[in-house]
Amino acid sequence: MSRKERVLKKRYAIFCEGDTEYNSYRTLLDAIRKQDKLVSNNYEIKKKTFDIIIKQTNYDQDVLNKRDSNIEEFFDVIDW
Repeated sequence: MSRKERVLKKRYAIFCEGDTEYNSYRTLLDAIRKQDKLVSNNYEIKKKTFDIIIKQTNYDQDVLNKRDSNIEEFFDVIDW
Protein backbone atom coordinates (compact mmCIF):
# COMPACT_ATOMS: atom_id res chain seq x y z
CA MET A 1 0.00 0.00 0.00
CA SER A 2 1.38 3.37 -0.99
CA ARG A 3 1.79 6.29 1.39
CA LYS A 4 -1.05 8.16 -0.33
CA GLU A 5 -3.40 5.20 0.15
CA ARG A 6 -2.48 4.92 3.84
CA VAL A 7 -3.13 8.64 4.40
CA LEU A 8 -6.50 8.45 2.64
CA LYS A 9 -7.47 5.35 4.60
CA LYS A 10 -6.53 7.04 7.87
CA ARG A 11 -8.52 10.19 7.00
CA TYR A 12 -11.53 8.08 6.05
CA ALA A 13 -11.34 6.19 9.35
CA ILE A 14 -11.21 9.47 11.29
CA PHE A 15 -14.19 10.79 9.33
CA CYS A 16 -16.23 7.64 9.94
CA GLU A 17 -15.35 7.61 13.63
CA GLY A 18 -16.59 11.17 14.10
CA ASP A 19 -19.66 10.59 11.96
CA THR A 20 -21.02 7.44 13.56
CA GLU A 21 -24.53 6.61 12.43
CA TYR A 22 -24.88 9.88 10.53
CA ASN A 23 -24.45 11.91 13.69
CA SER A 24 -23.68 15.09 11.76
CA TYR A 25 -26.83 14.59 9.64
CA ARG A 26 -28.97 14.30 12.76
CA THR A 27 -27.25 17.23 14.44
CA LEU A 28 -27.92 19.42 11.40
CA LEU A 29 -31.61 18.45 11.24
CA ASP A 30 -32.02 19.02 14.99
CA ALA A 31 -30.52 22.50 14.65
CA ILE A 32 -32.84 23.30 11.73
CA ARG A 33 -35.89 22.07 13.66
CA LYS A 34 -35.14 24.55 16.48
CA GLN A 35 -35.19 27.55 14.13
CA ASP A 36 -38.22 29.74 13.57
CA LYS A 37 -39.81 29.02 10.21
CA LEU A 38 -41.44 31.31 7.67
CA VAL A 39 -43.57 28.40 6.45
CA SER A 40 -44.09 25.16 8.32
CA ASN A 41 -46.54 22.36 7.78
CA ASN A 42 -48.36 19.99 10.08
CA TYR A 43 -48.68 16.79 8.11
CA GLU A 44 -49.38 13.11 8.34
CA ILE A 45 -47.57 10.43 6.36
CA LYS A 46 -49.46 7.26 5.50
CA LYS A 47 -46.81 4.71 4.69
CA LYS A 48 -49.08 2.01 3.31
CA THR A 49 -50.63 4.22 0.63
CA PHE A 50 -47.68 6.63 0.22
CA ASP A 51 -49.94 9.57 1.01
CA ILE A 52 -48.88 12.83 2.60
CA ILE A 53 -51.73 14.80 4.09
CA ILE A 54 -51.00 18.42 4.99
CA LYS A 55 -53.30 19.28 7.87
CA GLN A 56 -52.23 22.87 8.39
CA THR A 57 -49.74 25.33 6.90
CA ASN A 58 -48.35 27.94 9.25
CA TYR A 59 -46.98 31.24 7.95
CA ASP A 60 -44.99 33.46 10.31
CA GLN A 61 -44.47 36.87 8.74
CA ASP A 62 -42.18 37.99 11.60
CA VAL A 63 -39.49 35.62 10.32
CA LEU A 64 -39.53 37.13 6.82
CA ASN A 65 -36.20 38.95 7.27
CA LYS A 66 -34.34 35.92 8.76
CA ARG A 67 -32.60 33.00 7.14
CA ASP A 68 -34.50 29.80 7.72
CA SER A 69 -35.26 26.45 6.19
CA ASN A 70 -37.89 23.78 6.45
CA ILE A 71 -35.80 21.16 4.66
CA GLU A 72 -36.24 18.82 7.62
CA GLU A 73 -39.83 18.28 6.46
CA PHE A 74 -38.45 16.92 3.20
CA PHE A 75 -36.15 14.54 5.05
CA ASP A 76 -38.98 13.45 7.35
CA VAL A 77 -40.97 12.47 4.28
CA ILE A 78 -38.22 10.61 2.42
CA ASP A 79 -36.73 8.95 5.52
CA TRP A 80 -39.58 6.58 6.36
